Amino acid sequence: MSEWQEYKFSDFVEILKNTYKPNSGFDLPYIGLEHINEQSLSLNSVGKSSEVISNKFYFEKGDILFGKLRPYFRKVLKINFKGVCSTDIWVLRSKGKCDQVFLFYFCANPIFISRTSNACVGTKMPRADWNYIKETIWKIPTQYEQRRIAAVLSILDDKIDLLRCQNETLEKMAQALFKRWFVDFNFPDEAGKPYKSSGGKMQSSELGEIPQGWRITKLREAISAIKGLSYKGDGLADSGTPMHNLKSIYEGGGYQHTGIKHYTGEFKERHICSAGDIIVTNTEQGERYKLIGFPARIPSYFKNVSIFTHHLFKINVLKNAYLSNEYIYYLLMSNLIRNQIVGYTNGTTVNMLSPDGLKMPIFPLPEKTIITKFSNIINPIWYKMENNINERIFLTKIRDGVLPKLMSGKIRVTE
Repeated sequence: MSEWQEYKFSDFVEILKNTYKPNSGFDLPYIGLEHINEQSLSLNSVGKSSEVISNKFYFEKGDILFGKLRPYFRKVLKINFKGVCSTDIWVLRSKGKCDQVFLFYFCANPIFISRTSNACVGTKMPRADWNYIKETIWKIPTQYEQRRIAAVLSILDDKIDLLRCQNETLEKMAQALFKRWFVDFNFPDEAGKPYKSSGGKMQSSELGEIPQGWRITKLREAISAIKGLSYKGDGLADSGTPMHNLKSIYEGGGYQHTGIKHYTGEFKERHICSAGDIIVTNTEQGERYKLIGFPARIPSYFKNVSIFTHHLFKINVLKNAYLSNEYIYYLLMSNLIRNQIVGYTNGTTVNMLSPDGLKMPIFPLPEKTIITKFSNIINPIWYKMENNINERIFLTKIRDGVLPKLMSGKIRVTE
């Protein structure tokens, strides 16, 4: 490591504070801490600068965003578009001694995150102290080795991102199929042709025309909604029983794998959930309705006991009903149900959805054979998505394992 040189952080990194004032007359993508995961971005929830009245910082394509508010230091992202971000985020750029992609991995290194975390100012909302961090001393390799290190880590991240994109595509396919069959009513008829478009018989209902033989029903006739554990804070720990919570579900639905908590306290059998179960949020801060009532599916890697909190419902299909988890999941994601669920929420600062409120929405009940056909198509899609998730977790562990070793010189990639 003799060719690695010592520098102050501010010798090779600059922090940008180009302030964007509200009401500047034009709109840009806005990123807050809530939009950044660990080294990835929730693009489906990125807002607009006009929606945020506080001051913001400009960033350019290629800049690095680093969450400076504890405990969000692992929220670091290399950005590929121009926009503005919360002032709780550092906008970092290399001064020239450091490759920009290498700098991203440098900031994602647990050693850098740890030093940042240990040097905070403020008590109520501790923030990273730039005046301290800029004076810290670091050894960095030559730019040639920086690029080699960045290339190795980028290969892993590109594969992880490819798997994420595949799952996004598969999810869109599944949602499009649900809409085609159960909203547009173009499920395959006995001849394999789209039902409504091919002249299938329709009948009037309170929701408009629906296929003949279908009927309008309420969710309560098909499902039960069980509320989760009202847990004690002193039972939270770094290890223990996995506990799904509000952070386990993305805005707009779907399981968020980085949101899991662990619990060491007592719970009852009704608080247990299994892989494949559908959970639904029943609580949301404010009135955006981007989280409340949305579903997620418990991933297959939770093979042992896991539990869920009182901010979630677990959905069970009633014994006399024939709805499948596949159908219920996409039904809860549909605009028809979403619009009704919003009407059944109550609260101002915190919105709440009761079990009865979740079960009140009405929908056209398809015939059992159509739901079975739909589920048989969705099952392989979900299986592929689960495999992609497991591979992403495996590759992420590899990346997170080699990253600090590459950054410390314990593993070299000079050739």
